[in-house]
Amino acid sequence: MRRPIKSNQCGNNRVLAAVVAQECRKAGLPPLRIETEYQFDEDRRWRFDVAIVQTLDQQWIRVALELDGGLWMGKSAHAGGTGGKRDREKDRGATELGWHVLRITTDELSHEPGKIAEQVVRIVKRKLESKP
Repeated sequence: MRRPIKSNQCGNNRVLAAVVAQECRKAGLPPLRIETEYQFDEDRRWRFDVAIVQTLDQQWIRVALELDGGLWMGKSAHAGGTGGKRDREKDRGATELGWHVLRITTDELSHEPGKIAEQVVRIVKRKLESKP
């Protein structure tokens, strides 16, 4: 059984980026630019917790990972109300700009980091297969 990853937002972002990078290497993907706290909209100062953004084989890869902490305890600003509304607005804005946004809970990161990374690998591979 896997040992749960300890929770802390900034550290979790780095853990998530490292797990995704490792899984992408295992899948045989070329090295990807994976950044934490990536600002994708200058006007609104919107940032992603983790982002993959680069071109591969003349195809833009834009995958964002948003880590929503504390949802299962009802303590997250992402759970609803104003925070949830801002998150949905941010997600829609990112989608308009060509981003694929995945929302992940800290519980998922703690217990299923490989599953999250495998999903990212599938998304990146699908993007590469759908070359223009």
